[in-house]
Amino acid sequence: MQKNIEIIAYAFPVKLDKELTSAIVLMSVAPNCCYGDVLKLNDLIYVEITNPKVRIRENQLVKILGKLTVKTKILENQTSRFMYWIKADAITIESK
Repeated sequence: MQKNIEIIAYAFPVKLDKELTSAIVLMSVAPNCCYGDVLKLNDLIYVEITNPKVRIRENQLVKILGKLTVKTKILENQTSRFMYWIKADAITIESK
């Protein structure tokens, strides 16, 4: 099942196409260092970005409009799993 949503969260780029971001992981908090909170599976959202790809920095606040799917997805590397993922229709960079 898919649902159209709008969400604002902190981005962590995980896949780049040249200098543009093609996939991110959304987090409700921006990690400050390796000693920060350990996020659980349901604290993370994987976002696929098709067009337009944008340049996103780590821990940048972004607004995503897209279709949310709730289903465990295993990425190509077979080690990362996500319960929530979004196919982004639009992305904007937010100011804090």
